[in-house]
Amino acid sequence: MWRRDHKLLPAATGFLSFTGRKGVDVPVRLGCYVVLVLSVTMVFYANVNIVEAKGSTEVEIQWKLNDVREKDSGLSLIHSLSWQGEPGHLSLPVELEISWRKAMGADFSLEKGQLILRPADCELRIFHDVGFRSTLDPMRLLSSSRRSEGASGLELNGSVGSVVARGLWLDEIDNIGDDGPLLLVDMSLDMKDRAGSYRYLYLSHDSDWQWHVPKTGAYATRTARQVHSLVGTWDLESAMRVSAQMAALTGLDQRKTYRRDLQGFAILSKGEGRFGSTNWWVDAYRTNPGFFLATGDADSPSAGRQGLRAGLASGRYRDRSFRIDIQHDRPIPELLQVQKEAPAHVAVVEPDSQVEMSYRRRTDSLSYRLGLGLAWEGNAMARNPKIVWEANWLSRNLQIGGRLGGSGSSQIYSRFPLHPLVSGDVRWDPVKGWWRTALRLDGLQSKHGEKSPWQGEAVYKKRAGEAYTYVAVQHKMKQGYWAVIWGKSDRGRLDWAWDETPQISIRVGRYF
Repeated sequence: MWRRDHKLLPAATGFLSFTGRKGVDVPVRLGCYVVLVLSVTMVFYANVNIVEAKGSTEVEIQWKLNDVREKDSGLSLIHSLSWQGEPGHLSLPVELEISWRKAMGADFSLEKGQLILRPADCELRIFHDVGFRSTLDPMRLLSSSRRSEGASGLELNGSVGSVVARGLWLDEIDNIGDDGPLLLVDMSLDMKDRAGSYRYLYLSHDSDWQWHVPKTGAYATRTARQVHSLVGTWDLESAMRVSAQMAALTGLDQRKTYRRDLQGFAILSKGEGRFGSTNWWVDAYRTNPGFFLATGDADSPSAGRQGLRAGLASGRYRDRSFRIDIQHDRPIPELLQVQKEAPAHVAVVEPDSQVEMSYRRRTDSLSYRLGLGLAWEGNAMARNPKIVWEANWLSRNLQIGGRLGGSGSSQIYSRFPLHPLVSGDVRWDPVKGWWRTALRLDGLQSKHGEKSPWQGEAVYKKRAGEAYTYVAVQHKMKQGYWAVIWGKSDRGRLDWAWDETPQISIRVGRYF
């Protein structure tokens, strides 16, 4: 039922109700910081013996070349520490990673960090601005791509007999609507004698009311979900497995122009197996119009849809392989009514079909792969076909490849050797007109016979109205290294690190 009022609805999270980052979760986040800092103190300043310890530490001086009109000098000191060992005689494996920053004219700030304790069959992780694992259930209820920058959390994993459990709390998750805290409970029961396993997942998140005060008038928005799910998996034969998942969802979506109380249910059945050297799999699913997930990804089922996904892979572990994936998805009749009441982007009623094929071949001197992807919406012809190719001349360490069309960006690339220690990389987007060139000194990581304590990279890329430059030189020593860097690394990506303020960094690190 769609309404335009702003009547308050009880939090969909049941017995747990969280507020946004500016609310009561601030003391909780502060508690995570305190635990991390106390851990460092306990490990390095307590009067205990530390055995089997190893790790690294790094100090970085960073200077951002801000505009002369800005008061901030842009000078920062960053310290990173990575340590693992067993403090004292506790026989308690501990891992610690922490990084903090001190900028001129500002207080110390925690950049990121995590503390991992592994007592017996358990693992406790306390973290800040570090990622988390996806649930990897058939419906993909929680995806790691929903990580929110600067989020803190707690995670507990453990097992008792045949029961394996995981608990995760985050002070913020990147929802499809307003962001907010999240709680996940994931428990599995493995019935080995009956060739079956069972799993229960509980997921809850609530952004609470977020007020917006534009000149046109104040309004409030909110995103809340509560999901209960059961998964069962059975091995019918040595080469065949079936599984089924059911999920019930309740929640609320409140936007400026509409509001919807959600009541959703979804079911998915999956089968997979092998015939000789050919693997096969098939999924069938159906969701009602109220099953709007806010923490899934592109592989999660959409609301009000039913469909089938199937695939074959032949010769997967041999020198030649072929794979085909087929998906057909269409709306259920009830979604047509929702589409009349909701905005067009909320309820998509067109059928959708996709086909992807790939072929791989490997010889003693050459390996290559070819891929083709087609997609249809409704009764229209295939839209924007995707073509992917890549060839590797192994003896010459030469690679040429690219991709054109599809929903992602187009790109043509090549990697080639210039010297036993130096390689080149060229990338070009023929649609946007962007291009990237890079030189890399491999040094100790060289795959050739020669070695060098020097490593480095120089990158220059350009798009309309903007250029990007990155230069890094690093010298490795027996128990440490030093580096001088200009710019911020784009990690080899053509679409990353644009619009970055120029910066100079000096790093000194040591292993112990």
